[in-house]
Amino acid sequence: MSPYEALYGRKCRTPMFWNEVGERSIVGPEFVEETCRVVDIIKERVRTTQNRQKQYADTRRRDLEFAVGDKVFLKLALPPSMSSVHDVFHISLLKKYVKDPTHVLTVDLLELTDDLTFEVTPTEITSRKVQRLRNRDIYYVKVTWKSRDMDEITWEEENAMRKQYPHLFDSEGYTIEDYMNAPTYGNVAAMEAEAEVDTHDSSCECNSCVFD
Repeated sequence: MSPYEALYGRKCRTPMFWNEVGERSIVGPEFVEETCRVVDIIKERVRTTQNRQKQYADTRRRDLEFAVGDKVFLKLALPPSMSSVHDVFHISLLKKYVKDPTHVLTVDLLELTDDLTFEVTPTEITSRKVQRLRNRDIYYVKVTWKSRDMDEITWEEENAMRKQYPHLFDSEGYTIEDYMNAPTYGNVAAMEAEAEVDTHDSSCECNSCVFD
């Protein structure tokens, strides 16, 4: 039965089928009874069609049961390159995950201070320079800091670094002690200061330059 026949009580007239137009022969209680019969037929056929479609869909679905403590994925945080893709997927598109120790990512715990900031730890001193003022010289060291995502390099005052991080000046590799123990320490410091002045001045755009 077509929707047209269910609505108008007669078959749709087409070039292949043409019947005479006339008044409905069913009126009163008979019309109500016939209408209910047609509605029941429609419901049954719709139910049959739904069951057929459900069988097609169930062939690709799996019955999954979860217990307390099971790990499941509910939502995915997609990268920016896939921002146009909806980040919620139907369970039929997911596959069971098999645990693999190589997939485990180690995450360093981040300790926050009372003001909700974290301390960046210096790892090494790689260079030094001298800023010559009119009455005195200020010694700076180039420090590599270990942050959460990447390393950061800044110039810091040598005296402040010695007081706060004395172990950096006793570690292996380049330290200020190498210059202090050298016979020509003063000459080396002066040469480095001249080199810094040649490349840095008051108009320097370096973010960490002491000549800003």
